[in-house]
Amino acid sequence: MSISEEISPKLIKFHDEAQDSSWSAVERSGILQVISNFNLAYVLLATYRVGIAQKLSDRKPFSPEALLEGISSYLGKHLLKYLLIHGLIQEEEGYLRATQQGLDMFSEPAMAQLGFYVESYGGVTSNISRLLKNEVCYGKDINRDGRSLGEHCATLFKEYHTPTVLAALKGIDAKRILDLGCGGGQFLIDACLKSDDLKGIGLDISEAAIDFARNLAQENGLEERLSFVVGDAFKPDSWTEECFSADVVSAVGVVHEHFRSGEDAVINILNTYAELLENGVKAFILGEPEIRYDLQKSDVDLYLVHIFTAQGYPRYREEWLALFDKTKLVCRNVYTRPDAGPRFNFFELRLR
Repeated sequence: MSISEEISPKLIKFHDEAQDSSWSAVERSGILQVISNFNLAYVLLATYRVGIAQKLSDRKPFSPEALLEGISSYLGKHLLKYLLIHGLIQEEEGYLRATQQGLDMFSEPAMAQLGFYVESYGGVTSNISRLLKNEVCYGKDINRDGRSLGEHCATLFKEYHTPTVLAALKGIDAKRILDLGCGGGQFLIDACLKSDDLKGIGLDISEAAIDFARNLAQENGLEERLSFVVGDAFKPDSWTEECFSADVVSAVGVVHEHFRSGEDAVINILNTYAELLENGVKAFILGEPEIRYDLQKSDVDLYLVHIFTAQGYPRYREEWLALFDKTKLVCRNVYTRPDAGPRFNFFELRLR
């Protein structure tokens, strides 16, 4: 008899009805999937930040060494195994490539959507319990990440909204656009790349977002045609002089924040913008998200971050149209892409 046979352990299984029932309830609850998704979100964002996601998006096979170039080989190989388990990559003769689900997840729009919530608003949502107990105050103790927000919104805007806004501008003959709440400046950059005659000014309250926009403009060789300034979209009297040189004004995902002060506040700011049209601006393009309070297109998550960042809640299209009737502005056209990207409406507003 060998030594291993002499000391071979006996397997003893315990069964307890209460414990078994308790764990079944945990599995049935879906909480394990919530935990898995939570960790996967951070892993996916990490692959994007270290360059793995971009490589896998090329649809080519990579050796593990090539994927992990410049990265800790010990930690990296376990991260790749984690992605294998989740079915986002597959192994073929020692090489790794993304599965179709992986290609979809590693895409720039998907990573931007993820980064919007994890990076831009993560500092807020991770403090929900403290916000609920009034231990911290948004805007004072905690804030969303302006630079991250500008970066991810730039990607999403380019993918889903720029073509819509350009269609709205087609018949206006704009020469210089003032973009209020410009974020990372993607719209102005895309618009100028498509038209050699167009110039623009971007204004945003976040200095980090403006820095990002300036760098992006320089990368695209547009620093001579675009300028970006830090400013409050709701306080035109504080804008720099060049902001008033525009012949078209746009504001995307900005004005709804004023609903936190009530409907009259939104009416007043729209009437303030109407004064720009009275002084020669041809049109005001207002782009706004449309939350339908459901589980489609991450609407419930957009609703959540609006609650805990003290923003006014976005309105339905019909509610916006009714509100315009109370202002000096009239809506000529509504542009929307219902099946591409987060729900958004772009209202072409003129003087009544």
